[in-house]
Amino acid sequence: MFQERTTGQPIGWGGRQHSTISIGDRLTVGYVITVGYVIAPEAWGRGYATEVAIASVAHAFGILGARHLYASVLSTNVASRRVLEKAGSSVHCEIDHGEHVEVVYAIRR
Repeated sequence: MFQERTTGQPIGWGGRQHSTISIGDRLTVGYVITVGYVIAPEAWGRGYATEVAIASVAHAFGILGARHLYASVLSTNVASRRVLEKAGSSVHCEIDHGEHVEVVYAIRR
């Protein structure tokens, strides 16, 4: 959980976590470290998600010694996709779920 710097108001949560990624028959990555974040709409556009994503990458690689880091986002979420790219991730694959397309990002140390 994190807060707005000047007011101390909670504005979101995020960081890294361990997850299992299995994408149909095409890809089974297994138990990996992922990065994620949720920001309150009134705090969008202030750089908080980018800050959390970059800090998560640094912690996963620097402290945990991870070799890869993953994240997924809906293809239509352009702002979140840009955040992941600013943190150094690139598109690993796209999965068409019929009603939406999920984009899996990856970054390697």
